[in-house]
Amino acid sequence: MDSIIDLIDDIQDLLESSKKSAFSANKITVDKQEIIEILEDMRYNLPSELAQAKRISEKCEKIVQEAHNKGNLIIKQAEDQAEKLVLEHEITKQAKEQADIIVDDARKDARELRSNAVAYADALLGDVEEAVSNTLRKIEDDSRDVVAQLNDSFGLITDDLNAELELILKNRNELKTS
Repeated sequence: MDSIIDLIDDIQDLLESSKKSAFSANKITVDKQEIIEILEDMRYNLPSELAQAKRISEKCEKIVQEAHNKGNLIIKQAEDQAEKLVLEHEITKQAKEQADIIVDDARKDARELRSNAVAYADALLGDVEEAVSNTLRKIEDDSRDVVAQLNDSFGLITDDLNAELELILKNRNELKTS
C-alpha cells in the first residue's frame, strides 16, 4: 500500500519520463491506463490517510489542549501560591506591627509603673523619715527631761547622802567624845 505522497511521486515520475508530443514543447504523451491506476490507488489510500491525518490532528489538538489546560493549572497554582505568600507576608507584617505596638505599650506602661512606684516609695520613705525624725526629736526631748530629772534626783540623793554622811560623822565624833 503506497502512501499518497508516493503515488504523487509516481505521477510526477510518469510525467517526466513521458514522450513529448511532436508538435508542442509543453505537451506530452502519457499512458492513460497507468495514470488511471495511480489515481485509483490514490482514491483508495486517500480515506485511510485522511483518517490517519484526522487522528493525528485530533491527537495534536488533544495534546495542545492538555498542554493548555496544564499550563492554565500551573498558572492558577502559581497565582494561588503567590496570593498565599502575599497574604502570609501581609499577615506577618501586620503581626509584627501589632507586636511592635504591644511592646511599645508595654514599655510605656513599665516606665509609668516604675515612675509611679518610685513616687510611691519616695512618699513612703518621706513619711518614714518624718516619723523617725519626730521620734528622734521626742526621744531627745524626753531624754533631756529624763536627764534633768535624773540630775535633779541625783542632786537630791547626793544632797541627802551628804547630809546623812555628815550626820554619821557627827554621831561618830560624838561617840568618840562621850
